[in-house]
Amino acid sequence: MNRYIHRYIYILKLEDNRYYVGITKCVSSRLQDHIRNPNTWTNKYAVLGLSRVYTVPKHKAKSYEYLITSLLIHYKGVDKVRGGELEHSYRPPTLTNKQVKIYTQLINRITPSTIQGYTS
Repeated sequence: MNRYIHRYIYILKLEDNRYYVGITKCVSSRLQDHIRNPNTWTNKYAVLGLSRVYTVPKHKAKSYEYLITSLLIHYKGVDKVRGGELEHSYRPPTLTNKQVKIYTQLINRITPSTIQGYTS
């Protein structure tokens, strides 16, 4: 994929059953950045690896990051997930059943990516 047209939305699996969602141009270098220079969340909970990676159009990356983070918070809990606009949020959006269904349908339309031997 052309890294100037697309972005990767990645989900990191962290210790203590935690998750972090982010956007990047290069997954492998961003993963190494998280390991070498952890942010607040990945400093508190060590990175275990990639859980999932999606390729999305650059102009939709922030929206998909928000959708994925919101759904993970919905299913895993606000104390288990950080990322994007919800990085420091302790008051995440409350999703209705209809929103969960719509967000899930949108995310299911994205093709998971293969990144240097990693298939989500």
